[in-house]
Amino acid sequence: NDVHHNEVYHATYVGIFTSSRPVCPYQTANNIEKNHVYQVLRELNDGGAIYTAGNVAGTIINNNLVHDIVTTPLHISEEQVVESASSAIVGIYLDEYSRGVTVTNNLVFNANNSLNFNTVCFNVVANNMFVNPKIRQMQFGRFFDRGKYWSQAGLDIKRNVFYSAI
Repeated sequence: NDVHHNEVYHATYVGIFTSSRPVCPYQTANNIEKNHVYQVLRELNDGGAIYTAGNVAGTIINNNLVHDIVTTPLHISEEQVVESASSAIVGIYLDEYSRGVTVTNNLVFNANNSLNFNTVCFNVVANNMFVNPKIRQMQFGRFFDRGKYWSQAGLDIKRNVFYSAI
């Protein structure tokens, strides 16, 4: 699958999503390139402007512009912003066993979190720029499943620029 040269904005949930989970078991080797994604995740959370889940080996996320992925008034309960909701609003999110993904040459700015990894392995993140996150640049998650803890393995994070203005 090729997803390229699109403008994706003002979405309730994620901007671009690829998964090999049971609903889409054959989505591997996707090319997500030269897209402009902004102001998505405006109502829901636990996702990314560009979001992967499952074994999407061979997927390339390259030369995308992602920005303004932040908490909105629709994320606010009657009493307060839910912290977990804010931290799960992400520029590029590799989730739930994402493996074999290459993230290169992207610009992500003004997102709650620039980059999130949750239970992933054998991915490459290189030559990207992550600028001015609202909460954090990178987040690494893990969870307890089937009697053991899962976490990240084989991540190759190199030659990126992480910048936060004070």
